[in-house]
Amino acid sequence: MNEVKPEPRPSEAKRPRVPLPASIDLIGAERTLQVNHCRMPDCDNFGVPARHQHGKRGPSPDRDMHYKVHSTLKGTAPSVRCKSCKDNPPMKSNACIAAEFERLVDLNGIRTLEETTACPNTDCVNNERAIAKFPDQYVKRGVAPHGGQYYCCKACRRSLVLSNPVRLHKRHQALAADVFGRIINKAPVLRTIKGARLKSNQSYYDILSFIHSRCRAYSGAFDRAMIDGRLRLPREINIEADAQVYQLNWISRLDRRNVELSTYCSVDSASRFIFGLHSNFDPNVDPFEINGKAAKQGELQLPEAFREHAQYWLAGDELRAGRAMSRRVIGRQSLIDQLQTLYAQAASRDDVENIELQHFNDSFVTPELKGGLQVHLPYTAYAHWLLMHRILAGAGVERLQANIDVDSMSRAAFFCTFTDEIKRGDAHLFYVRFKKYLTVDQRRRIKAASKRAQRAFAKTMPESIRRNPRALARRMMIAAMREGHQVGKWSDVWVRHPLATMNEPKKAVSWMTPDDSLSDNEKADLFLRAGQARVDNVFQRTRRLINAFERPIGTSSGYNRVWHGYAPYNPAMVQIYLTLFRAVHNFVWVSDIDAMTPAMRLGFVDQPLMLEDILWPGQRIPRPKWTRRKGRPLAA
Repeated sequence: MNEVKPEPRPSEAKRPRVPLPASIDLIGAERTLQVNHCRMPDCDNFGVPARHQHGKRGPSPDRDMHYKVHSTLKGTAPSVRCKSCKDNPPMKSNACIAAEFERLVDLNGIRTLEETTACPNTDCVNNERAIAKFPDQYVKRGVAPHGGQYYCCKACRRSLVLSNPVRLHKRHQALAADVFGRIINKAPVLRTIKGARLKSNQSYYDILSFIHSRCRAYSGAFDRAMIDGRLRLPREINIEADAQVYQLNWISRLDRRNVELSTYCSVDSASRFIFGLHSNFDPNVDPFEINGKAAKQGELQLPEAFREHAQYWLAGDELRAGRAMSRRVIGRQSLIDQLQTLYAQAASRDDVENIELQHFNDSFVTPELKGGLQVHLPYTAYAHWLLMHRILAGAGVERLQANIDVDSMSRAAFFCTFTDEIKRGDAHLFYVRFKKYLTVDQRRRIKAASKRAQRAFAKTMPESIRRNPRALARRMMIAAMREGHQVGKWSDVWVRHPLATMNEPKKAVSWMTPDDSLSDNEKADLFLRAGQARVDNVFQRTRRLINAFERPIGTSSGYNRVWHGYAPYNPAMVQIYLTLFRAVHNFVWVSDIDAMTPAMRLGFVDQPLMLEDILWPGQRIPRPKWTRRKGRPLAA
């Protein structure tokens, strides 16, 4: 009798040398994605992908001449070690980055209905064939009463309609703008319900779902217009990007650890237009199905980069995650000490690019296992920059400067996305760090000292430079660049910014993509444009204008055991509120300085929009009916 041998576990099976490349549809443009390569721009292997096939042992013609498979500092995460510069970047799953890109595209509402709609019959061959990609498989069959286009599948003769699935009851249509205005002006849920005179709590969430769908569709239409080239951006653009953490209330009284979700944002420095505002939570997956499948296939024994669902936090992964040193503690240090601490944090991680893995205390991040799954932030960052690349390239941007916090994750994501542009010298990346947690009086004293130093420096310059503020700033920056010094394990050169401002006092800048072909004035201009004030202002406004994002207050019962009455319990609400905020920030709110919105500064619109313009674009705006006030007459 022949014995049936059990199937080998995935950890025992022969897997690729590095994760396989993935083909990704960048909304009309195909790209083969392979992020496992050297991250050092001055290295000959920068952008050269590692081989995923195994070669023969020892010297052989088919071996990888550029990389060898290695592990990170702690020996727990696989990496590719560059044979030229000895860079040791951790591996990432290309397929999971592509899947996360599709999720962010769906969050922004960029794809048209024809690109996302297919035959609903699961037994039909056209079930996964979208109308836009396979137009010969469908035929038009008139228009629905609400304006949607009817289609008929040629294979199974099933009818389908293209329309927005989210609709609003007639009695709530006139209240939508009122509820919208209250949400973006920090009204809590209960006060919104009472103030707008809604009948129930469910009415609030029905209206919120409608508002979210309209904001998503409106912002997505402008994103798609930039990708298609119908809207143009300046040829040179300066982008500021950063991540922010939002705390939610705990979901179980037995495990009172707050859920932390991160948001990744990119802002145009000149116009303050928000290109992307994405949270690392996917509410459209079944956590029990994915965790069960992962346990059945033995994925937890595999390195993260080789998992089928590498982008998700699976059950048990939370034991590897923790928080970094308190930001207040870091904020009290000098600027140089802050940089040394941040570099030490990066070097202490198992995966240098995963800022969610820290080892400074015993408090762990709890992944959300109800109604969705949390996404590893590096995968969100990679997908975010891929989407940014597609938008900027489609809108005609030729030269890009990106400014980020001291963050290996964002650095790696930018390098892997803009590899060709960096080699051509058309894309530059800067680290930016400045003193935080200072009082207004301290900021004023720092700015006044900077002004005095600027006047003293001007006295040493010729009259022509002294009268030209831009030329004087260039000379000061060139002098500061010559005094730069190296910091951290990677010997990054940091330069103290000579011009202090109220929102960025004592700023230091490091150029991650140095280019010796540029003149001193061109280099100085790049350093002078580096900053993080605009993206920090976006995060500050989300906390001040959306009640659910206000920072909670700690209790005396224990560290991190906080409860905030207005914070959401459902993590999916974070992205919903952020979508509302992005639409209002870009198209509705005007600046007190120039009375313009970010979209107006870019020339996308001619005037500020009203909330009704986003909810009912090109439609008749519902108005509340006038009713006579009822009551008993006053006694004589």
